[in-house]
Amino acid sequence: MSIRWTVSDHFGNASYLTQERWDHIVGPHNHPEMEKQKICYDEMSDTLYVSFEPGTKATGIELNEHILLRINKNKRKAVGVTFFEYSLLAQKTDLGPRSFPLTGLSELSGDLRQIVLNILLTPPVSEILSVSAFTPSVVEAVMGDVAMKLRYFDTRGGRDL
Repeated sequence: MSIRWTVSDHFGNASYLTQERWDHIVGPHNHPEMEKQKICYDEMSDTLYVSFEPGTKATGIELNEHILLRINKNKRKAVGVTFFEYSLLAQKTDLGPRSFPLTGLSELSGDLRQIVLNILLTPPVSEILSVSAFTPSVVEAVMGDVAMKLRYFDTRGGRDL
């Protein structure tokens, strides 16, 4: 049994994914919805690209300095997400995944902000990001009121499950 990668949950329990299981997950006959999705990590720029509909034109919404959401505004759906300085975003802490305020939401119109929040809370985006309330410190008070946790990706081409 070849182990593709191992992660620990919040309780310290090891979870692993074998190469055979990964092949089953991404196999087009087993999960056709995965056919369109493309995950690419550029080590040189430390950027992770997740495309839900590769090749589709999109509007970029800067959620913060590290996360760019690409959406189709007319269809109100996600086209992809780009994570800049991915290694920083994916660093685990003793308390679990890091949270980052979505400072870019405050710059959007009310209607567009609602569209973006709806997109963030539904698949496929909700499968890789967790949105939660963010209570800022006094210093961070101007940063916004929503934070996001990144579910971890293996940069060799797959998702931690």
